[in-house]
Amino acid sequence: MMADPEWPEVYKGSIYERLKDPFVFKGVIMPAFENKEALEEMEDWKMRPDDILAIGWPRTVIHADKSGIAPTDQGSNPLTHIDAMDKSKPRMLCGHLPYQYMPKDVKEGKVKVILQLRNFKDATLSHHLVWKGSEVWNSTDYTLGEWLSDQLKGGVPYGDWIDHTVGWLKHKEELNILILQYEDMIEDMVGTVQKMAKFVGKELCPETVSKIAQECTFKAMKKKPDTFEKLDIVSTPYLRKGIVGDWKNHFTVAQSEEIDDALKERMQGIGDITFKYE
Repeated sequence: MMADPEWPEVYKGSIYERLKDPFVFKGVIMPAFENKEALEEMEDWKMRPDDILAIGWPRTVIHADKSGIAPTDQGSNPLTHIDAMDKSKPRMLCGHLPYQYMPKDVKEGKVKVILQLRNFKDATLSHHLVWKGSEVWNSTDYTLGEWLSDQLKGGVPYGDWIDHTVGWLKHKEELNILILQYEDMIEDMVGTVQKMAKFVGKELCPETVSKIAQECTFKAMKKKPDTFEKLDIVSTPYLRKGIVGDWKNHFTVAQSEEIDDALKERMQGIGDITFKYE
């Protein structure tokens, strides 16, 4: 990997050194498949008032079968493709990007944002496992403990969960935003669908809500591998377990306590958001 003059000193010696041609943009590590041209243009990119942006750190339920605002296409600028989409209906755009990357239209509350959150421990475990089976690395000879340590200082693709989450939550009062949590979806998918419908201004009959909720369950998605299991850069199953609390089977007590300490220290000023870990 060639040295990048933007790399912060703290990243040196971290997992990023095993990545194939990553780059840093606005302080966050991006894998090579992200389109840097699109990221550079994004701040001034004009969105449509009926756009819906679903955003979340990797492995927080966002799914890539919708139009990504920075999808895996280094050959062309994805914003050009999105601008050419059908103007007769709203666009559903998905991504894992941090708040600081967002267009002004998002930051000024002109676009509906659905922020999807998942507890740090399960999200980190899932992030680690799916990336370990991907083709973006020159070497994957790192442990979960190494991943955790480097993630806490931002040294993994898409940066640290805490930075990403706090970055969005500290601006929630300025945004047109609906905040959803993975654990609540598992407990009450019907209620989640109703919240989303209300947020985007859609009236749905109970039968439609029930059908959508059923189609969005983990079990239903696992039955559609052509839609939900295919990701060209990943050899491991994209949909793994879909449960809450699997982190207990992987993190040591010391690692769990390290996470708790980091959350207590750095998750300040985000309001009354709480996370469920089991």
